Amino acid sequence: MSEVFENFSLLVADDDYHNVEVILSFLNGETDEVYYAPNGKVACELAKKKKPDLIIMDWQMPKMDGIEAIKILQSSNETKEIPIIVATGVKTSVENLSEALEAGAVDYLKKPFNPIEFRARITSTLRLNRQHELIKNLLEQEKIYVQQVLEHKERELASMAICDFQKTTLLNELLKQLNRLDKITKYVYATDIKSIEKQLKAQIDLGQSWDTFKLHFEEMHIGFFESLDASYPSLTLKERKLCAYIKMGMGNFEICQMTGTSDDALRKAINRLKKKLGQGPKDDIRKFLFDL
Repeated sequence: MSEVFENFSLLVADDDYHNVEVILSFLNGETDEVYYAPNGKVACELAKKKKPDLIIMDWQMPKMDGIEAIKILQSSNETKEIPIIVATGVKTSVENLSEALEAGAVDYLKKPFNPIEFRARITSTLRLNRQHELIKNLLEQEKIYVQQVLEHKERELASMAICDFQKTTLLNELLKQLNRLDKITKYVYATDIKSIEKQLKAQIDLGQSWDTFKLHFEEMHIGFFESLDASYPSLTLKERKLCAYIKMGMGNFEICQMTGTSDDALRKAINRLKKKLGQGPKDDIRKFLFDL
């Protein structure tokens, strides 16, 4: 048994059952499942129900011909990935071939079937389809992996930003204590205290660098601020920052932690932002910014 026919299911749509017998004789019992439809209408119903690996579709059939059936199957998400080979003994011109391929068929077989050609075309179609499925699965896995990496980086960036804010808060508190100490000591150590203050302020400026945050953010969301600024040029720097935090998936508690804002003040800021973005009271600003 050829490996391409392992776990292979076939749907044959043909109003002449003799053609099904011929096809079965060519396959030498290598198919696990074979379904039969006497016309295109039944073929569409069976395809949706059974999801075969391949469909061999006769062109001319009563009730619904093969071309119409192919168009219906191609228009459905349930069946559009199933490869279809058109089979006919009458519609054999180049124009007919073009029509079948435009409808969605992947190949074309002329009757009466030649056993060598038949197996070659079936084998080729199955191999190509399985390679397509493999590539599709690999792309899906890559998409999931990229999303996981993105989410991990966003969590890291959010944690870094919160830590920077907490560090800045602590440094500001130390500055206040130094000022009190300077007064208490009657400025005896003023020179040393000024030197320490200078170092602390340098660290505060570094921790509050929006450019650094923006640089890391744009590595994950390329073009976000460009699109935001183009559509909403009147946004303030604080509002642009808030958009970035929401885009990252940060909750209100995290944003409050990072900005030192009360929950009530943050809600008001979000409502003002929604108005500027053209969002109504019931609109989901998080979904809006995720999709931007």
